[in-house]
Amino acid sequence: MEVSAMAVTQQAPEEHPQARVADAKLQLDFAHAYLIEIQKDLQTESIQSVDGQETYRHALRALNLALEKYANTLKVTSDLVRPGNLREEAHTGGRMWVIPLISTVMLILLAGCLYLYLATDHLEQRVSQLDGSLQSGLTALREDQTSFALAAARNLDELSGQMKEQRGRVDRANRDGTQAGELLRRIQSEELRNRAQITRALGEIKQATNTTDEKVADVAKRVRAVDTQALKTSSALDQTIADLKSVRGDLGVQSGLIATNAKELAALRALGDRNYIDFDLRKIRDRQLVGNVNVLVRKTDPKHNQFTLDIIADDKMVEKKDRSINEPIQFYVSRARQPYELVVNEVQRERVIGYLAIPKALSR
Repeated sequence: MEVSAMAVTQQAPEEHPQARVADAKLQLDFAHAYLIEIQKDLQTESIQSVDGQETYRHALRALNLALEKYANTLKVTSDLVRPGNLREEAHTGGRMWVIPLISTVMLILLAGCLYLYLATDHLEQRVSQLDGSLQSGLTALREDQTSFALAAARNLDELSGQMKEQRGRVDRANRDGTQAGELLRRIQSEELRNRAQITRALGEIKQATNTTDEKVADVAKRVRAVDTQALKTSSALDQTIADLKSVRGDLGVQSGLIATNAKELAALRALGDRNYIDFDLRKIRDRQLVGNVNVLVRKTDPKHNQFTLDIIADDKMVEKKDRSINEPIQFYVSRARQPYELVVNEVQRERVIGYLAIPKALSR
């Protein structure tokens, strides 16, 4: 039993350092693999710049801790296998595998430190580049934000101006609408008054028409009463009609035949004694040309079939005042041996209709 306990006691120090070294090596490999994975992620930029840098620093700290633990474990193991102990172990028949293991581990540790140095340098360069890119991005972002803020301010000012202008238009439209409503009300009121006046006028016209019909009936009775007397005086009336067709003008010169309508005027044109020019003159401020003379209508009186006008010929103006229809107005023009005759057949409100008779025989 004593021999077995001694064997267990001698085997425990030997297996315990080996397990610690393996465990430390496993942690070192895991930290190294994690660092390599982070480097790949940074190179492909699958991790954001700030978060990636913090993750990479955390991986470096984990790798340094694993290296320190691995180094401490190797140091403890090397203390256990010092030359005296090795000689004692060799004398007692212990294992000789520790020395090659320590040498291998030291080489691995040296290579790891070298790799760590190179990786750290590369990481610092990469971090510097990322910092520069981050600063450039932040600067560009600030510039974009400033530009956006200025553009937004300009747009806001323009929108405010447009809203003010639109508000002014709305106010003007409201005022115009109020004025239009007031004008419409006035027009409607005026229309009602006009309708009332028209109704009264129609009543008066109807009453006057009834009165006129009564008078016409009375006149008809009188006409029928004097038919016998009219037959007796027919010869005298025929002579009067003959005299009316050829009357004396206002200059005392016997006029030719006078036309009182379009049919009679056509007959006069067929005779060919004179040249006849129709006219339809209105009462305006300007003179109106009829043939080779100018006529200015001054006044019209349709009720009494009278009119007043000025005749301008050869730079001379003659006023013909309060003349009646179918009355030949005579005046002389240079190179004419006979007087011109102006006859008005119809008088309307501010309008006269008739003809001008010009003699064909003119002196040279």
